[in-house]
Amino acid sequence: SNPPGAKVKVTGRSDYRVSPAQFVLPAGRVHRLVADLDGYSQARLEVQLEDGERTTRRLVLISDFARLTLSTTPKVEVLLDDRSLGKTPLSAVKVASGGSTLTLKNATFGILKKVSVSLPPGSSREAALNFKKGELAFDAKPWADVYVDGKKVGTTPLLPVPVYEGLHTVRFVNRGVKKDTSKTVEVAPGETLRVEAGRKP
Repeated sequence: SNPPGAKVKVTGRSDYRVSPAQFVLPAGRVHRLVADLDGYSQARLEVQLEDGERTTRRLVLISDFARLTLSTTPKVEVLLDDRSLGKTPLSAVKVASGGSTLTLKNATFGILKKVSVSLPPGSSREAALNFKKGELAFDAKPWADVYVDGKKVGTTPLLPVPVYEGLHTVRFVNRGVKKDTSKTVEVAPGETLRVEAGRKP
């Protein structure tokens, strides 16, 4: 089998052998072989032998997983379904095949971005991502202290603040009138997104 080490058996028999393996099979009829290996889909093969025939057959197993190689600028932590895969660069990290959503985050730079990926079973994917910047502009009347991702950036009126693309939490605080509102916004590369206190972005 490819890879070796699979449990191979002939259907109808209870015993199995670990590949590479040899079987003596009656000639003249169809035999079905199955191979099982943890982390791989089951492989099946039909074979029919003539009298005295010797043959070599290969059962190819397809991994249930895919491999992801990812680099980013700046570096981020990568999460898959709330499970950390580590910080970039990632090299051939094993992930479940199929459609998945990766969360990329770096609290220092205020980066929080979700990326959808689709990886066929047994595939390998390499990707590089350079995070770009946009701006957040703020409007609050009569005034408000403004926090972006938990950090105070100033008091309105103030100039637009550069941020990396992705999701950001903006908080407006005016203790004089006891107002404290927060909202999550998504900034595109090169965009200047205006956020108004008390209104949806």
